[in-house]
Amino acid sequence: MSATASREDRPTRRPTLELLFLVALAAALDLAAVAISGLRFVNADQFFPIFGGAIASLGGLSLYMRIRMPEMRWMIRLVEMIAIYIVMCIVMMTYQYALALAPAWPISRAIEAADHAIGFRWLAFTQTANAIPGLGGLLAFCYRSWMSEFALLFVALACLRKFEELEEFTTVYILAGMATLSVSGLVDAKSYEAVAAWAAPGLHVPGGVSPIYLEKITALRAGLDRVLDFTLIIGLVSFPSFHAGAALLLAVYSRCIPYAWPAFLAFNLCIIIGTITDGGHNLMDVFAGLAFAVAAVAAGQALRRAGWLARGADALVARCPRRAPQPAVRI
Repeated sequence: MSATASREDRPTRRPTLELLFLVALAAALDLAAVAISGLRFVNADQFFPIFGGAIASLGGLSLYMRIRMPEMRWMIRLVEMIAIYIVMCIVMMTYQYALALAPAWPISRAIEAADHAIGFRWLAFTQTANAIPGLGGLLAFCYRSWMSEFALLFVALACLRKFEELEEFTTVYILAGMATLSVSGLVDAKSYEAVAAWAAPGLHVPGGVSPIYLEKITALRAGLDRVLDFTLIIGLVSFPSFHAGAALLLAVYSRCIPYAWPAFLAFNLCIIIGTITDGGHNLMDVFAGLAFAVAAVAAGQALRRAGWLARGADALVARCPRRAPQPAVRI
């Protein structure tokens, strides 16, 4: 086969369509999980109009700029990435609730035993971290601000015209998130030491896990509760930690931002530590989350190199209705 032929067989790169193809796969998996699990939505009428309106507005703005201001590439990419991120937040949120209704292997004691085997004690670590003046508050702030960092990274990469990095980051974020949630649905993992801290007076209370969380996840696992209440959304994932994985991805893809990477790195290290102290995660949860992030980076790069996402985008284009060519009119 000649070099010319191989180039012709190579699918056309359409970065936004490639990401939309990946989002469509994630949404299809989510819808299937919701349908099979029998998950019910409550107070969705207060939630979806706001987010649906935001997504529709961003989509309309992107279309307008593509038609009227095609030279504003950085703004177009930024708007599209933010819209994709919002969609994936909704997909992942409903996906984790649907999977929480599936049968799962109880591994909480095994994870805590693994922590203890390497000398890690959640309570002692958290007390030590919070005994340092100001450190506990800093870790809690970073842990709770991780979603804002996504928007900041999107803006920075778009303004710097780092489109390749922006698209790859979004790809690996989707892969890492869906893979982490899928595994979390197969295992029943809870940090009992962190939940016990709520009952001990004077101890640091982890904001990421509480008795309400324990009650909700236990009821879902037992099939006693099949409701996702959009006025009271609780994070359900314990193992692997998606906070830790996301922090690693944010640190990796911010390295191309001149002068700002040390600040990003320090912030994300605080998120990873805060995942333990404020998120109430075991150390093994964090290790697993980091491992999933590394695997997602490798998988995302492999998918893009192999052209599989581009072929999926081509398939989407092929399914779109096309106008028949109009016959030429001779005058």
